Amino acid sequence: MKINRAFQSTRTIKCKFTFWLLCLVSAFSAPRTAFGLNQTIAGKNYYHNAAWVPTYISKQYGGMVCISEVQVSLDENGKAQLKASLLLTSQPVIDANFKVQVVGKNTDMVTCQDVGYKLKALVTENATGNSCWSFVLIEDKLKPSVKCKDTTVLCTGTIADLDSISGILTLNDNCTPNSLLKISHFDKINMMDCANDTFSMVFRNWSAIDPWGRIGTCSQKISLLRPKLSDIFFPKDTTIYCPNSNFTPSATGQPLVKGKPLDKFCGWSSIYEDFVFSKCGNSKKILRTWNILNCCSVKDTSVTQFILFLDTTKPTITCKVLDSVSTSPDRCEAEYLLKPVLSKSEISCIGARAAARTMQSFTKFGGTP
Repeated sequence: MKINRAFQSTRTIKCKFTFWLLCLVSAFSAPRTAFGLNQTIAGKNYYHNAAWVPTYISKQYGGMVCISEVQVSLDENGKAQLKASLLLTSQPVIDANFKVQVVGKNTDMVTCQDVGYKLKALVTENATGNSCWSFVLIEDKLKPSVKCKDTTVLCTGTIADLDSISGILTLNDNCTPNSLLKISHFDKINMMDCANDTFSMVFRNWSAIDPWGRIGTCSQKISLLRPKLSDIFFPKDTTIYCPNSNFTPSATGQPLVKGKPLDKFCGWSSIYEDFVFSKCGNSKKILRTWNILNCCSVKDTSVTQFILFLDTTKPTITCKVLDSVSTSPDRCEAEYLLKPVLSKSEISCIGARAAARTMQSFTKFGGTP
């Protein structure tokens, strides 16, 4: 076969049939070159030459080569977009000229659901339809995001109540729900003297661990203000009705600071003493004296609370089922022994009145036949 070209010289290239027919045309400055298996280009057989690599063919002859294996890490939103510039060996690459698709998913996005999987990604050139593919391993390498801030709050309850303060900690992980994070903290407490409005300083170090062992940390300072006597809410007088018999402070009320019982952690504590006065029946009156102790003062505060227990439950009467009485054959009358009628109050009341009255009598039933 003889081919003439309008260049500086004309070359004759013989084409040889191997497994299929491949023909190579080469000229000194030819703009395009076709090549195939077992073809000789510029005196070299690249198929059998150990120096042949895809990157060389790509750069010299315009081929399209993908990186065989790529590892992709998800972003803080738990997503990543696969792009041609990530998968092709030839650089630079204009991503708009290519389409990337995860085989079997019809998308170029990978998410947390793909973590740990090796996916096949197909890269297609828009202009020519030429394509290649890469295996992409999806991983999440971001540790949990732990954000905390210094804050100042009124000291209430115990140190465990600090965890219920809203806004002192923000947790987030791109692929793991907060419920699956292992959250912990370590506290260092510095107590202040009584001349300071700040009762104590808590230096807290937070940590959050995801299921893969990645740790996010944060440090914060919590300033606890000393409660004043005016911050304390004292329990009011109350009445309890039988059958309820719970007289404990959790039921009848106790001194509180913002809904939390007093505790020496915040410089206050409380004790109480009861005096019980019996009234009519099972009713009683309880005089409860609260003593409020201020750790920074030699003067304590006493508050009286009255608790009235009333038994206002009426007795219940249980009547027997009606009996049938037959008269004698020769006369229209009969003698019958009445069964007891039981009367009792609710047994759940303390010292409940229990009364059982039995009335026995002979009753004569009679009439005119």
